[in-house]
Amino acid sequence: MARLEKTNKHTVESNSPTKEELELINSYTRREYTQQELYTFSVVLCDNDIDRDYEAFSVNALKQMASLFVGKTGISDHNPTAQNQTARIYSCNVEYVQGRKTLYGEPYCKLTAKAYIPILQSTQETIQLIESGIKKEVSVGCSADRVLCSVCGADVHTAQCGHYKGKQNGDICYHIIDNVTDAYEWSFVAVPSQKNAGVIKSYYKEGNMSNIIEEVKKGNYSVINNGNANEIGEYIKELQQLAEYGAQYRKELEDEYVRFSSLCLDCSSSVLRSVAKKLNIQELAQLKTLYKSAVEGGSFLKPQLVKSEAVPTANDRQYNI
Repeated sequence: MARLEKTNKHTVESNSPTKEELELINSYTRREYTQQELYTFSVVLCDNDIDRDYEAFSVNALKQMASLFVGKTGISDHNPTAQNQTARIYSCNVEYVQGRKTLYGEPYCKLTAKAYIPILQSTQETIQLIESGIKKEVSVGCSADRVLCSVCGADVHTAQCGHYKGKQNGDICYHIIDNVTDAYEWSFVAVPSQKNAGVIKSYYKEGNMSNIIEEVKKGNYSVINNGNANEIGEYIKELQQLAEYGAQYRKELEDEYVRFSSLCLDCSSSVLRSVAKKLNIQELAQLKTLYKSAVEGGSFLKPQLVKSEAVPTANDRQYNI
């Protein structure tokens, strides 16, 4: 059985605990705490993707740790001293991210925990470091009695399979951490191994829609919650209004493109309108400017019946009277 320390990274969802969460937290305290006395946040402890050490937790291992990490304390740099304790986990579960895959093509899932810190004068610095994103990366300490080779399935603790982590022969070789038997602690650290875990950011508190959008693009839909629902709703209304302005601007561009291009090209307005529909905004703007310049410069095509102002050639002069 081996002790493992896996380092992870991500971002902080801080909220006051709900009544149900308060009951869970108070099961670890000697007296009943109120919601105003506690600072809570969510943290991704680890996931089932390949990390920088070419190792990955199995889904089975994550489910085992979901129960093992409940009640475990958070420290710094794996230094297990009482003075070094920072927070305690009061709930933990495995979450699947819809539409997201691991590097080896399996459905992506993560071990997400909720932790609390009492709001005291002595904990203000820790809370501020979490809020500011300084304390962000985390690492877990656990024991597993099986570590399997992804190529042949051999337990690397008991067999010499001849495959090495990171080596590629068609597929990446990595080690699968399975059958976790104990979870010691989780730590704030400076250098992460897993890049998709850590303290989850409070998007609602910061009101930073760009962060929400970036996470949703990655398939992390858990950032959408009741706390930021109103903000997201207002953002959608703003986008709808901007879309209306954009549609109006495009209509004006199409009209101007057709107007100027019809003066330069021997083509019907209906055909030019059909072409305009297939152009993007940048193309419409550039062509509109081009044809407008041609019209204003007098270099556009003239109808055939317009009298020519050309000087007669020598062959034409025999007809001069």
